[in-house]
Amino acid sequence: MIGRVRRVFAALALGWALLLLFLGTRPGSALPETRVPGADKLFHAAAYGVLGALVARAAGARHPRRAPILGAKAGLGWGMVGEG
Repeated sequence: MIGRVRRVFAALALGWALLLLFLGTRPGSALPETRVPGADKLFHAAAYGVLGALVARAAGARHPRRAPILGAKAGLGWGMVGEG
């Protein structure tokens, strides 16, 4: 059962990462505008935070102590790839 849950969260993390990559390649003019200054930074932090949480959940059963660190590294790393 734990292996199945890990696979589900790993698949969700992969799908989310691919969605972020796809959205990151869209021109800025194709996205809706907000009136809140700096809202795009908040959206980016939330999106990559979700990725980190999914990775941490996928790794949690196998590496419970390192799962939060692995999730943070995944979110930050993918954010650098997508924004770089």
